[in-house]
Amino acid sequence: MATTAEMETTVVYDHAEQKYRVWSSYRPHISRFKKDERARLTGEGEDWASFEIPASQYDIRNAFKRKVTMSDEQREAAAERLRKARAA
Repeated sequence: MATTAEMETTVVYDHAEQKYRVWSSYRPHISRFKKDERARLTGEGEDWASFEIPASQYDIRNAFKRKVTMSDEQREAAAERLRKARAA
């Protein structure tokens, strides 16, 4: 396993292919990418892994874009809560 000083995650944007390439030796990041079906594992070693992620599914500032599916009723209830919070 890499020492603390050697743990890193590198994210590179490929404009031509509209995807991010991620390489990491930091176990929490590797686990997070492996759990998300939007990240495709492209290589793996004893203490590192690399992934590709479509640019439409990843935001460099906030990691994976949230997947939110709300019914019309849920959307209306959320809008009502926001209206009440703004009025307070």
